[in-house]
Amino acid sequence: MRQNILVVLLICILLASGFIWFRYMRDASPAGQALGAADTSERIEQYKQLQNLKPDLSIFIDPLFRSLERTLPSPTGGPPALGTGDIRAGRTNPFNPLSGE
Repeated sequence: MRQNILVVLLICILLASGFIWFRYMRDASPAGQALGAADTSERIEQYKQLQNLKPDLSIFIDPLFRSLERTLPSPTGGPPALGTGDIRAGRTNPFNPLSGE
């Protein structure tokens, strides 16, 4: 009986807070729209500036970049790349239980 009262009380609190929040958001939306209309032209200008950006990809053509060695193990499970030392692949199935447990 006591749990039922607590559940009903919790539902009433949630409904009341949802009603108050919805009412507040509905009343606050016209002010937000007025501010958004003023910023629209500024945002369009920012978008136009971003549209004109061209990334500099010349670093990928640089011989120094091309001479870099891969330092991570192969994702396909093959041999590790140069300079990795003693990196072992993980378990074949990580969801199997550990043998020591």
